[in-house]
Amino acid sequence: MIQIVVHHLVQRENGLMVDKNMLLKKDNHNIIYSDNFIVYIPYKAIKQKVISLEFNQNFLDICHFFNTFFIDRTKNIDSKIYILDSIPKNYNSSYSFDEVCDISAKEIVSKALFFETEINLLWSGGIDSTTALIAIYKELKSINKTEYLKIILSKESIEEFENFFTNFIKKNIVYKIFTPPIFTALNKNNLTITGELGDQIFGGNMVYDYMSRADIFDNWREPFSDIVYRKFKYLNKVDSCIDFTQSFMKRAPFELKSLYDVLWWFSFASKWQVVQFTLISQTYQEGVLQFRLGDNIIHFFNHIEFQKWAIRNRINQTKYDIYNYKFQAKEYIYDFFPDKNYLLKKQKEKSLKKVISGTAFSFL
Repeated sequence: MIQIVVHHLVQRENGLMVDKNMLLKKDNHNIIYSDNFIVYIPYKAIKQKVISLEFNQNFLDICHFFNTFFIDRTKNIDSKIYILDSIPKNYNSSYSFDEVCDISAKEIVSKALFFETEINLLWSGGIDSTTALIAIYKELKSINKTEYLKIILSKESIEEFENFFTNFIKKNIVYKIFTPPIFTALNKNNLTITGELGDQIFGGNMVYDYMSRADIFDNWREPFSDIVYRKFKYLNKVDSCIDFTQSFMKRAPFELKSLYDVLWWFSFASKWQVVQFTLISQTYQEGVLQFRLGDNIIHFFNHIEFQKWAIRNRINQTKYDIYNYKFQAKEYIYDFFPDKNYLLKKQKEKSLKKVISGTAFSFL
């Protein structure tokens, strides 16, 4: 066994940046990758007890309940993780959802033009990546630079939105069809764009999985208690989960009234950083990590104006069902490509899971 000192505990669901004085043990296998800024620790390092991180049971229960590592961006619950993006304190803005899409696209295109690099957009056929594709294409079209855009897609992408592929992508944009896992299709020298974090803007699986409940917009306490109980089957777990997260919930920028609000807040305020690095961690292969957030990989919805919009949208208590979920994004798509069936019937799908199978490493 070799002892090494690594730098500053941060997380990535995915990997951890560890505190400067924290001592890790590393075996003879190359299971820990580091660069000048980040140390990534694969989940197997935890399982094999190469590194031990101590968390109290309430914290672990919350992670288990939401099936994700809990990183409190309000900094009220200590997950031993460095927070990269705090929640904006000032969320006043007059920008509409459509305008924020255009703002994000303009910044991405400006970066690509400045570095003269190709834009590789990962298109799943879903609502988030289609929104990103349209916004970036429109910006490039306005300056006659559409040759900068290349779409990376799979056969599942085509099946998810075949009309758009056949009648728009195929006729207007260079594309590449890949076979999962996704990292085999990525080029570190290009600018990779994803639709990730779109889920966190609207609530993601935490919300969508409970959308069919009749009480999704009722006062949160009773239905939240019910779903916690269904998960653990112990009443004491219900009380401990609620008690443990009360301070976190009180840090929301508005009163959390409904079950939807509470689940959205958990996704928005505690899952954001996990999602930022999920795809990046999947590119990790035997000590090689070629993608870095904000450098050669950008999530289209990772923009502060989207966060501000998301907060305002919840304050206004927008109500969704399985068909009008993310209707603002679907209307943005419809205005560009009027597919009425997609507008009225398209539902959320867990697209990322379709394209990351076969990855060699799974990070904490």
